[in-house]
Amino acid sequence: MSVHDQSWEPEDPWRAVLPLERALLQLLTAQEFVGAEALRAQIDSAESRQGCGCGCGTVNLRCDPDRAPAAPVETQPVKGEAHVVNTKGEIVGGLILFARHGYLSCLEIYTYGDPAPLPDLEYVRPFTR
Repeated sequence: MSVHDQSWEPEDPWRAVLPLERALLQLLTAQEFVGAEALRAQIDSAESRQGCGCGCGTVNLRCDPDRAPAAPVETQPVKGEAHVVNTKGEIVGGLILFARHGYLSCLEIYTYGDPAPLPDLEYVRPFTR
């Protein structure tokens, strides 16, 4: 189930993480916070699928625990986040990375308007809480 909508269950199968998803995961975990290095190590074994029924680009994630150890993260969401900006540089939403039991579990996009796909890297401004 998605962090975004707990009542919705995706029908699509798990697949290898797409290049844009991988790039966004790498960008968010490149920030300095507890557990970032372990979360980065999970990206290569991660799989994804649609994570929300509203039409946005949110994806659920799962990792193979035999290929990468759990991250020592206690928070939900993890500390690495990002603003999403438009072509004028105005903040129009954001990205939040979730982990569950120390493993990547969801890359969520939220917007202040209509549902949106995952953004290209040029529109992402990382920050940590």
